[in-house]
Amino acid sequence: MSLMRRTADQIALDDLEALFAHWRALSATASEPGPPPRRALDPTALPATLLPRLKIAVREADGGWRYRLVGTAFRDLSGIELSGKRIDEVESAPYARHLTELFDTVTAERRPIFCEARYLGPGRQVHRKVARLLTPFVSGAEVDTVVIGARWTDLAADPVTSLSMLDVDSDLPVAIVEPDSPA
Repeated sequence: MSLMRRTADQIALDDLEALFAHWRALSATASEPGPPPRRALDPTALPATLLPRLKIAVREADGGWRYRLVGTAFRDLSGIELSGKRIDEVESAPYARHLTELFDTVTAERRPIFCEARYLGPGRQVHRKVARLLTPFVSGAEVDTVVIGARWTDLAADPVTSLSMLDVDSDLPVAIVEPDSPA
């Protein structure tokens, strides 16, 4: 038997793929085509390594978004508890707008989106790269929940630890995940 060495980035990417596979399996068994119902989400079916880097956001009646549940890695990274808080309460205005646009796009498209971003610190030096998979869930006919899996890599020797202190460079492409085409 041989052991295969894998980096943390490879494991994290596998976790995002597992989230996508879970979402697809739930969608395939849903009574209606499209996103699966929120009640079908089963975090215990996801890799334990993803759970600290998982967020669940719900749409509020005013169109804003609230973090329903946030993994411990985000709490440790930001230094505050994010669960139960509105995005515009805990994030800087530019970052809250950026996240809201991503969540609103997932809601409008009704399918997962994979995206990457770079977080810039002083002198616009890239401090952190982040990859996210955002998956939509419905309550009734409307998408009202987005489950986000993330991975990040700190690039600076002394990384900035508060996401709200960083600028987001959102020039990187966003990929709307397409279903497999029939063979």
